[in-house]
Amino acid sequence: MKPEARGRGIGHALLRGAESEVRRRQGRLLLVETSSTAEYRLARRLYEGSGYRLEAVVRDFYSPGDDLVIYAKDLVVADAQRPSAVPVESRIPDRRFSHPMPVAS
Repeated sequence: MKPEARGRGIGHALLRGAESEVRRRQGRLLLVETSSTAEYRLARRLYEGSGYRLEAVVRDFYSPGDDLVIYAKDLVVADAQRPSAVPVESRIPDRRFSHPMPVAS
């Protein structure tokens, strides 16, 4: 979003509209992805403040030092019952993203 458009509630309105449309179509889960860089800090705050939880981080996905950050929101569960979103900076592990299956060397 352009800097002059920020802080006017446009992002929240777009997110609420998308959530409403997913509910209307009987969807239950929304996934959003963004970057871990400082440039996208406000996007992460928007998701966290809107009840999205950190679901996954893929290290160096976009480029070295620029991780893919994935948030999820379960639309079926009431927002009051969801755990509070924790800022992504405090939840990203300090280790490299590891594949669940062993990889042969």
